[in-house]
Amino acid sequence: MTVVRYESENGIARITINRPEARNAINNAVVQQLNQAWQRFAREDDRVAVLSAAGDLAFSAGADLKDMPSDFWLAMPNLSVPCDKPIIVAVNGVAVGGAATMVMLADMAVAEEQAQFIYPEAK
Repeated sequence: MTVVRYESENGIARITINRPEARNAINNAVVQQLNQAWQRFAREDDRVAVLSAAGDLAFSAGADLKDMPSDFWLAMPNLSVPCDKPIIVAVNGVAVGGAATMVMLADMAVAEEQAQFIYPEAK
């Protein structure tokens, strides 16, 4: 099942977390497929990547508590796969925990007016 889409057009890689039914929570499959997407972006000719998420409620609810990813860091831009090309994150809804960290590791973030960044681990 494809939980991360990669589309390339005119030098722009569009990477989309596609689990809207789970508020784009990050499980092992998302980690693996995001890591593959970062590898592809680093080696191909696309000049910029835009990471977004499907649906309107959440960029990502963070780690999927029903399928906790063992190596969450492998999903992180510029951390698991070094890349010298810009990565932009488009945030709709909430970005929770590791998803908020994912936004911070990008080169730029664009957020809708109602976007929220929540890091419950700090409480």
